[in-house]
Amino acid sequence: MRAKIESILETPGRDSFAESCLWADDVIRWRRETAPWHYLNVPKGATKIDLARDCVLPNSCAVEQIGLHATRLKRPWAMDDLRFTAHFIGDIHQPLHI
Repeated sequence: MRAKIESILETPGRDSFAESCLWADDVIRWRRETAPWHYLNVPKGATKIDLARDCVLPNSCAVEQIGLHATRLKRPWAMDDLRFTAHFIGDIHQPLHI
């Protein structure tokens, strides 16, 4: 797995991967459509995620984006997909993002 990640990033080492995980926050300024990809709004009192309810537009929330970008990691030009996937996995582990 590490070799695949390094081949996608074209730079070996943990630091380059860590830096790449921050990229998705930086691109929101010029790729505004990516802003809702960073979170998932769940109604107060909900006991589970319902993508039909909580992720209204196709591919419009963190959960949908992880699936979309993870499936694209096999492409030779997958750098953005790796950066988005890693970032959104981090986002969904933050209490204020879900």
